[in-house]
Amino acid sequence: AASPPGNGPYCFRIHGQIYHRSGLLHSDNGETPKYGQIYILEGDGALDVRLNNNVDCLRDVMFLIQQSLEICNNPYVAAYRNLHNIEKDELSLAEREGRSPHSVRMIFHAGPDKRRYNNPTHSDDVAAVFVGNDGIPGKQELCIYPKANDALAKINGTLFRMKSTDCFSDPIDNMSTSEMNALNPIGFPIHELNLKVNCTVRLLKNLDSYPHVRVGDRLTVTEINNSITGIIKCKFNNEIISIGRTNFVTDYLGAQFIRYQFPVKLDRLLEVICPRNRNVDPMVYPIFFPNGEKGWHENMVKQGRPNAKYNRITQLQFYSYRLSYREQPFSPLHYGRKLLQQYIVDSWVRIESNRLNFHNLNQEQLRAHRYKGLMDHFE
Repeated sequence: AASPPGNGPYCFRIHGQIYHRSGLLHSDNGETPKYGQIYILEGDGALDVRLNNNVDCLRDVMFLIQQSLEICNNPYVAAYRNLHNIEKDELSLAEREGRSPHSVRMIFHAGPDKRRYNNPTHSDDVAAVFVGNDGIPGKQELCIYPKANDALAKINGTLFRMKSTDCFSDPIDNMSTSEMNALNPIGFPIHELNLKVNCTVRLLKNLDSYPHVRVGDRLTVTEINNSITGIIKCKFNNEIISIGRTNFVTDYLGAQFIRYQFPVKLDRLLEVICPRNRNVDPMVYPIFFPNGEKGWHENMVKQGRPNAKYNRITQLQFYSYRLSYREQPFSPLHYGRKLLQQYIVDSWVRIESNRLNFHNLNQEQLRAHRYKGLMDHFE
């Protein structure tokens, strides 16, 4: 977004494709929480993170915005917190039972609520949390995982668990092996690195053999040799590169902490939200929809026309209605200024994208009249 040169009005411009993505429940080690990750923080902690991510905002104004989401009982805030609570319960139960915790994930419903014209009032109205192998997300549904390791469940194949070798240059009294394994200095790989073939990782250290591959580049894992001297093979721009374990060194408690591990971390696996998903509007624009009012979806129908041939509400009709000005009820859309421009452009792009997708998938039907005329000519 950028304003044109001169003294003209603000203009929201786009180039290329617009898409919305959703990440994990927890941020990576050392990274500041963003977006939905802030919902599980409380009080001043959430406020401080929001101000850190938006340095030009006033603290009092940000507090009012945060408080409005609490007062309105936003169902998406409740859904994220519900996932966080269930994750903590599962971790606690697994520790008591002496087993590995089951995977936990939250699936946002893509289709309409059975009570179609009701506003959502609870987290269960917008999402469901599953523990274990239950609950497979559909093509248009959005699935949120607590951590990147949990998101590996949606990738088929064998799970490889690669543990690091940790030590200190000088022994530290009362420092157990498990305590060393729990250390996570910034820029270090984790002690237990879980990977699958076809998962995406990010490089944490430059490779001498591949100087054109830099820290932070995304790589796709193609082969895994899970041994202390093994390697993992990854694909980078159609090139296969081999990565072995290496030493990471940092000062800690007056000594050097050394971790011998593969120099990669599992990528955050950001998931693209389907533009036809009804949750796009309330998740991307919570200020406009503090009560979690849903957006357009494919099964919206017009009231009072149960037997009409063309009974579905189109995206254009829906957003024309939503953007219309009315004195009652109050709509924050028309007070959004720059954010309103972004919302209008975003909605228009989704409408045009859906039209193009329809034309692409229905070529035979759209050209049927031409085929019919051609057959009549031959007859």
